[in-house]
Amino acid sequence: MFSLKVVSDPNPSSPRQFLNIGTIYYYDSKRPFGDVLVPRKEITKMMQSVKVTYYPIYGYVGEKTELNMVGYNHILGSFFNGIIAIDKEKIRDLYQVNKIKPELKEKVKLALQREVFEYSAYLSGNMFGYEIREESSKLIDFRYGFFSEEDAEKNGKQQMEYWRESKF
Repeated sequence: MFSLKVVSDPNPSSPRQFLNIGTIYYYDSKRPFGDVLVPRKEITKMMQSVKVTYYPIYGYVGEKTELNMVGYNHILGSFFNGIIAIDKEKIRDLYQVNKIKPELKEKVKLALQREVFEYSAYLSGNMFGYEIREESSKLIDFRYGFFSEEDAEKNGKQQMEYWRESKF
C-alpha cells in the first residue's frame, strides 16, 4: 500500500531558466521580475515596433509577489512591470511559417501567458511536488516543480499507479 502527499516545492527553480519563447523585459531594478533589465524608454520602443509581438505584464507585491497580463484593478501595490515579447522573425522560425496568421498569434499569446503564469507561481512560492511513501513511511518516489497542486496530484497518482502495478 502506498500513500501520496502533495507538498510545497522545497527548492523551486525559476522557470525562466528553461526553454521559453518570450523574453520578459522589466525596467525597475528594485523589482527584478523578469529576464532583462532595460530603461523604460526601451520598453516603449519595443511596444511601438512592428517587428515585435508583446503583451504588458503587471505586478502586485503584497503577502506574495504575483504577475499577470491583465492587471490588478484597484489594488494598492500593483504596478506595470514591463512586457513579455517575442520577435516576429523568431515566431516564423519556431513555427516554420512565412505569415503569422490569427490562429498562430493566439497560440503564441497562450504560450506567453503560460510563461507569465509559471513565473508568477515561482515568484509567489506556489510551486508543488508529490511524495509517494510505503506504509512504513519510507519515501519511495518524489518529484517537484509543478505549478499547481492539481498537476502535482495528477502526476503523483499516475506514478503511484506505476508503483502499484510494478508490485515493488
